[in-house]
Amino acid sequence: RRTLEFLRRLFPEVSLNKLGPSPFTSITSLDQLANFMPAPVLSGEPSMEVGATEATIKWTTDIDANSLVAMAPEDRYKSSATEPYAQIIGNPDLYTKNHEVKLIGLTPNTVYHIQLRSKAKLGPTAKSKDFTFKTNIEELQITSYFTQVIDQQTVNFKWVTNKNADSAVKFTPYLNNILAVDQAKTMKDNVMSVIHEIKVTELTGGTTYEIELSSTDDKGNNVVKVLPNFSTGKDDVPPEITRIKAESTIFLDKKDKT
Repeated sequence: RRTLEFLRRLFPEVSLNKLGPSPFTSITSLDQLANFMPAPVLSGEPSMEVGATEATIKWTTDIDANSLVAMAPEDRYKSSATEPYAQIIGNPDLYTKNHEVKLIGLTPNTVYHIQLRSKAKLGPTAKSKDFTFKTNIEELQITSYFTQVIDQQTVNFKWVTNKNADSAVKFTPYLNNILAVDQAKTMKDNVMSVIHEIKVTELTGGTTYEIELSSTDDKGNNVVKVLPNFSTGKDDVPPEITRIKAESTIFLDKKDKT
């Protein structure tokens, strides 16, 4: 009777009818007690939010349990092995009924195998069947940009892309409020990098330009950021801070400064 009362306090959501008819009088350790406990019941299909380099996996259990996801890319998944998956990610010490595990550092356009795993404080680990998902193709993006006006003729244009690509700046003047496309000029750097910097020295003070920052990766994917009304002339408009973004990734510029 004391053992049953202990189980009720430890696992109030678990029906003791699930434990079967085995007697508890012979239990002398927690390891033996764990053999009587049922595994958590996992929800059916997990919820999966998939991007190019990360995925968020969500599921539920009927009792409080930890949240783990075993995963492996297609080429490292070994279905016949004792442990088919390459790594296990999650929080083994946080017990909840609503589970969420974020997978990061994934390879774009790749198939991954995953298995949900949840274990209560006592009892066996519940394991789902094998699920698969495919990460998205990573599009080339300009994640941030910055302009440094040196004088009325000279400006440094700097920007960052999410993967290696070349650099180009196209500048087209407005004449009589009309974009003079026949006077457009382009400066280009073919070095592939995520950090881009081009100095333009042929601007005219007091003239408004349309500026295009562009990058093309080795697969021909192109991205363009347009600055529609750019000028080095003086004005009374206060500066505007744009494209603020904080990330854990650290890039080094061409002078090896963080």
